[in-house]
Amino acid sequence: MLGGGVHHTTRSSPLRQIPPAAKPRGWRVHARILRLLTSPCPAGQTRQNAGTQSRLVLLLVAAALLLLAIPDSSRAASIIVARIDGTPIYRATYDEVLQRANYDAATTPQERQQIAAKVMEELINEQLLSKLLTDNGVEVKTTEVDAMVANLRGQLATRQQSFESFLADSGRTEAVLRKQMATELGLNKLLVPRLTESRLQDFFDQRKQEFDGTRLRVSHLVLRPDSAAGEGGEDRMFTKAAEIRAAILAGELTFSEAVRRYSAGQSRLQDGDMGFIPRHGLVHEAFATAAFGLEKGEVSAPFMTPFGVHLVTVTDAQVGRGSFGAARGEVQKQLAAELLKEMLAQQRASTEVVYSPGIPHFANSPGSSPGPSREVVVEPQAEEPSEATAENAGQ
Repeated sequence: MLGGGVHHTTRSSPLRQIPPAAKPRGWRVHARILRLLTSPCPAGQTRQNAGTQSRLVLLLVAAALLLLAIPDSSRAASIIVARIDGTPIYRATYDEVLQRANYDAATTPQERQQIAAKVMEELINEQLLSKLLTDNGVEVKTTEVDAMVANLRGQLATRQQSFESFLADSGRTEAVLRKQMATELGLNKLLVPRLTESRLQDFFDQRKQEFDGTRLRVSHLVLRPDSAAGEGGEDRMFTKAAEIRAAILAGELTFSEAVRRYSAGQSRLQDGDMGFIPRHGLVHEAFATAAFGLEKGEVSAPFMTPFGVHLVTVTDAQVGRGSFGAARGEVQKQLAAELLKEMLAQQRASTEVVYSPGIPHFANSPGSSPGPSREVVVEPQAEEPSEATAENAGQ
């Protein structure tokens, strides 16, 4: 159950991509905007580096941060679910984003808590991002937003859709859209100057395998929790996968034997072989990240995707020959994502976050927990809630 009242303080295969219909509506709307604003040039044309970087950074906003799909809900209510350096996050906003994140569709208390904690993290990141732009002296002029709106209107016109119908379809007002665009422009100003030629080249050299077209032949083992087994199914599968990996490393059985004995995937009929995969686009990002972090013959630690808990090993490699120039766009996007992640982490470390009792939030930072789901903390309700207490949130 989700509640309120300020209390706790912290500092701080089938492995194909998930179809669009499986993503929250707000994500799809924002991605649609960004597709219009970042559509590629026709074949044979080139763009100046600054223009390319600008479009890539805008795409990063949709791909790496769902927080910008968050609507600007009414601040009239006095109910507060958290404070970020004293700035409140209101219950109205929290509830609306919970709805967009399909909170009501969750089937278990654990799943609902994970969704609620993720929503809270996104709302916090929105505040942190705004503070980050302010602290770095980033200013966006109204005329710049006007130009962005005009560009969007033009793109929509070529698709025979009115600006007004687009707003209606997205469930947003023009004011909310303009605020979102201002944030995107601010990110562009913050990140583009940091994407220097030497920095991009170094990033490419350090992660060449990710960008040069290298393909890996992989085998995997997947465990799928039994939905009828109740809460904790994913955790049990994660523990089981760790035990299987330990047995493989100890020489008690081979990876192929483990696949045939334990895997729930169809690839078990081929000893888990999935053939060659590229770094981007074919399989789930978590799977590709794990595979491309391995040496040949190494067995990954257990990791989670929407399809289950996995172990993966690399059996062969086809070394790519792609150049830095050919991969420049992807290098820019990945480096921008890394820089923004680092800057937000630094901002979070110096920011006081105060949660209301009963509001689920993560006890650790993203990526710090090896398990299938991050630990969620829910502070108990206060006996005498204050005026700003949020009661019965997310029932």
